[in-house]
Amino acid sequence: MSSESRDRMITAATRLLARDGLEGTSFSTVLAESGAPRGSIYHHFPEGKDQLVREAVEEVGRRFVTYLDSLTPATPLDAVREVTAVWRSVLENSRVTSGCAIAAVAVAGDTGPRAATGRIFAVWQGSISALLQRSGLNRPTSDAIAPMMIASIEGALVMSRAQESLTPFDSVVAQLERLVTTESS
Repeated sequence: MSSESRDRMITAATRLLARDGLEGTSFSTVLAESGAPRGSIYHHFPEGKDQLVREAVEEVGRRFVTYLDSLTPATPLDAVREVTAVWRSVLENSRVTSGCAIAAVAVAGDTGPRAATGRIFAVWQGSISALLQRSGLNRPTSDAIAPMMIASIEGALVMSRAQESLTPFDSVVAQLERLVTTESS
């Protein structure tokens, strides 16, 4: 069985988790979304759904860190705008029906793959702090703002989906922009 079908299943799982949550993501929906053959599920994911979900959230985590590490913002304001632009595009491209796969798994009742989400959020926090430092903020300030940025963005994604509007997200972004502008002056 090809690694291409495995990659397609992981990609499908990330999309489904972001849109439908852990409960709404099943092997059947992953197969339908990915077009992978039914027999490939247990070949590629012998530990079952927990393994698929864990690998999907780890992939989302890696992609976001790679993106963060590639940024070279001139100012803290640029850093906030570049980070939040990614998540706003998730909302826009999905017509406000998708959010963050990591958060979806983190709040689900299933404790199996949830452990991976805590590690991912910790790595994101470090990457965002490093990004803010590259943009000119000092380390203590960057370390303090990074978890607040993640929590604010995740909450804004949930609120925007619930209200079917970009307004909550845009309001949070405006406050994050104001915060880093104040901290950098």
